[in-house]
Amino acid sequence: MSPCCLKTGYALVWMTTVIVCVGGVVSVGVVSVGVAQERVEASVAHQAVVDAEASLPEILVGHKQIAAVPGKNGGQKIPIVVVVIAGAIALVAGIILMVRHFEKKRTAALNVIASEIGLAFSAIQDDELLARVRVFSLFNKGHSRKMRNVMKAEGESATLAIFDYQYTTGSGKHQQCHSQTVVSVESDSLSLPSFTLWSEGLLAKLGAMMGAQDIDFDEHPEFSKSFVLKGDDVPAIRDFFDVEKLDFFAERRGAYIETAPNLFIYFRGKRRKPEQIRELMTDGYTAYAVFGGRSPNGSSPDSYDV
Repeated sequence: MSPCCLKTGYALVWMTTVIVCVGGVVSVGVVSVGVAQERVEASVAHQAVVDAEASLPEILVGHKQIAAVPGKNGGQKIPIVVVVIAGAIALVAGIILMVRHFEKKRTAALNVIASEIGLAFSAIQDDELLARVRVFSLFNKGHSRKMRNVMKAEGESATLAIFDYQYTTGSGKHQQCHSQTVVSVESDSLSLPSFTLWSEGLLAKLGAMMGAQDIDFDEHPEFSKSFVLKGDDVPAIRDFFDVEKLDFFAERRGAYIETAPNLFIYFRGKRRKPEQIRELMTDGYTAYAVFGGRSPNGSSPDSYDV
C-alpha cells in the first residue's frame, strides 16, 4: 500500500476515533442531565455546566502531559489532547443545549399554570419587583443573580408574585448554583417587624452554641428546635409571634422567610415543579393572613383578592 494511502487510512481511523469519543461524551452528558432534571430540576443541570466549564482549563493546562500517538512512516504525531478537548467542548455544548431545552419546557408549563389560576405571566425578569425585594439578604447573595418566570396578581389589598430566582456562590471548580421558587407579598395592610426565619441545621446549631442570635420560645419548643429566628427588635418580634404564627411555621419545616414592614418573601426548598405552584401560592396567601393581612372578602386564603 502506498504511503499516501497509509496516511489516508490513519487519518480516517483518527477521525472515526474523534467522532466516537465526542459522540460518547455528548451521549453521557445528555443522559446525565436528563436524570438530573427528573430528580432535582434544572439546578443540577446548571451545576453540571459550571463543573464542565471549570474542568476545561485543567485539560488545557495539562495537555503536555498527555501522550501522543506516533504516526507511521514518519507521519505527524496526533496528540490525544485533541480528542479530549473536543470531547470536553462537546460535553459542555451538549449540556448547555439540554439546559435550554428544559428551561423552555418549564417556562411553557408555568405559563399554562399561571393562566389557569389567574396570574399574569412574564418569562423575563421584573426589574421593579427585583428592586423592591433587594431589601432582603437573599437577593444580595453571590453573583450571576437571575429572576425569571414571574407570575403576578395585583389586588386592592395586596400584590402577590411567584418567581424563579437563581444565584451562584464561589468560583471555578467551587462554584455552586442555588435556585428557589419564591413567593413575595406586598400590602399596606401589613405591619411586620423585620426578621429572618429559616430551618435550623447543623451550622445554625453550632452558631447558636457559639452565641449567634436565635430567638427561641419556651412555650413552643417544636418551633424553637426547628427554626432560627433573627432580627434587631427582639421584643417586637416576640410580641409578633403568637401561638398561631408559631404553629403555622412549625408545620412547615424547610420554610424560609424575610420581612420588611409591608413586604415579605417566602419559599420552601428548591425550585418547585409547575404542578406545585398552587400549593406554594396557598402557603403565601396563608402566611399573608396569619401575618394580619386584610382580605375584603373573608378570612379564607382562597378569598383573597390577589
